[in-house]
Amino acid sequence: MPYSDPEKKRAYMAKYNPKYYGENRQPLITRIAVVEEKIAEVKAKIESMEAESAVERKMRWEFIIAAVPGILALLTGGML
Repeated sequence: MPYSDPEKKRAYMAKYNPKYYGENRQPLITRIAVVEEKIAEVKAKIESMEAESAVERKMRWEFIIAAVPGILALLTGGML
């Protein structure tokens, strides 16, 4: 590496730096890409929460359908 001659050093660095820094830099992520990523994560969470709540509603309804006839039988049978 010819560091003693400033012109040779500049020429070498002009040739070497773009190759080194071009190959070793990390890709830039724009703010928009980051925001879009976060929005997609939030939407996925909301959809999973809605799906869970639909399952919970279904389970609750099934419980009521199963429990009401038994409760009615107890109430009417116990009153006779």
